[in-house]
Amino acid sequence: MKTGLSLGALAGALTVLAACAAGPTGPVDAEPPDQPGVPTQTGSTNTLDETPPVLSVLAVNLDSLRFFFPFGIEMEIGGYQAPWKLITLDTLNSVYAVSAGIVTAIRSQPSYNDVEFDVKPSANSAFTVIYDHVTDVTIKVGDRVTPGQRLGRVARWANIGEGRWLGQFELQVNRAVTENGRPVQPYRELAYCPRDFGTPEFNERHAAALARTGHPSLPTPSLCLKDHVVP
Repeated sequence: MKTGLSLGALAGALTVLAACAAGPTGPVDAEPPDQPGVPTQTGSTNTLDETPPVLSVLAVNLDSLRFFFPFGIEMEIGGYQAPWKLITLDTLNSVYAVSAGIVTAIRSQPSYNDVEFDVKPSANSAFTVIYDHVTDVTIKVGDRVTPGQRLGRVARWANIGEGRWLGQFELQVNRAVTENGRPVQPYRELAYCPRDFGTPEFNERHAAALARTGHPSLPTPSLCLKDHVVP
């Protein structure tokens, strides 16, 4: 059942956003440095594989969801949100592969003490599935992952407004801008809503989670508020 949020909860949510921008404020697990990525299509004029990914498995357990920030929501710092941002009550929530692919890059994020990594459906894919705010990562660049494979766990997030740690995770899907199957130059990407690539069950589960948790700025919850955004 959808639950509304009071003005107090709205203030708390905005405080959460501010905390996110500033990063965690306590000791968290350190992560390894960046791993050299496999060759990417940036700057390439090769024809790209435009077969989209199929998102079929939940990245995190949605039963402990606290906030759901949908794709395309306007951010206070400007621009529009490119990923689904999931805030969980469980700081030990595991992160799972939503689709099959190959790990092409892992980037450390010292300000958050976590990592972000890319998984492409194929080595020359136009698409990239991005997993952000992950710790205890179990994969390395070049690994092939299968749907449902454990990849790590959510990062911890200091929610100053509620005086406790929460978990945070972001799921994003980027697509290279192409012309006749080849990347335009200069190379650029656009982000698309994960719902566009989800199976019916995948999308239904996320829609139910958003309706259950609500969002302080959305009178009518929607998984996607834009067709695409600049990441």
